[in-house]
Amino acid sequence: MIRKETDVAEHPYNRTDAFAPTASRSSYFDNVVARWKGQEFEYGRNFVYLKMIDLSSNELTGEIPIGITRLLELKGLNLSENRFEGKVPLEIGQLKQLECLDLSANKFSGEIPQSLSGLNFLAYLNLSHNNFSGRIPSGTQLDGLGISTYEGNTELCGKPLPNICPGDEPSDIFQPSLNESEVEDDNEYERWLYVSAVVGFSSTFWGFIGTLVLNRRWRHAYFLFLENLKEKIYVATTVRINKLQRRI
Repeated sequence: MIRKETDVAEHPYNRTDAFAPTASRSSYFDNVVARWKGQEFEYGRNFVYLKMIDLSSNELTGEIPIGITRLLELKGLNLSENRFEGKVPLEIGQLKQLECLDLSANKFSGEIPQSLSGLNFLAYLNLSHNNFSGRIPSGTQLDGLGISTYEGNTELCGKPLPNICPGDEPSDIFQPSLNESEVEDDNEYERWLYVSAVVGFSSTFWGFIGTLVLNRRWRHAYFLFLENLKEKIYVATTVRINKLQRRI
């Protein structure tokens, strides 16, 4: 919606003075109401710096002109509340500067282009009340959008909608995996390993002790060995200490 306010001072051609100046002293500016990110804003002289296209509520028909996807500096595109149909062109992902895209309340069909997930500056997206179908694309800029972005498209599925896509249904039949069988085999192996270790240690320990108790000769030799070992350790320790004291 565009409201034009014109302030025209006495134009030279409207004056009867023959010596009227030839330069016009008129001024002209526009006040424009544009819809940006779901809200209406009024722009004055700075409207020329707003790189957006707002064709909402004009009963336009047909498909999106492919030429729009070549406007690489475009920051906002609003085609809502028209009669556009067909698929959204894949080339829409070329609009890398796009911050706002509103295609709501039309008759668009087919899948939502995956290329939308590559629009890193996209902060507002409205695809509601169309005929889109298939899985909702995932991506950094799309995962945080709410249900209202896609509502009114009964054939869409995937997050954030409650509709589950084919192939994503959880299985109701429990099937034991091979990993569980492998875990059970490992547990059984460890159990028998511990039993074998305990039995082996007990047999060796009590066999050694029993031999010393029953065989006097072996008992005497064993304790003599311990006595000699103790003496050797004592002598070696004493010599080592003396050497250290001499160095100090």
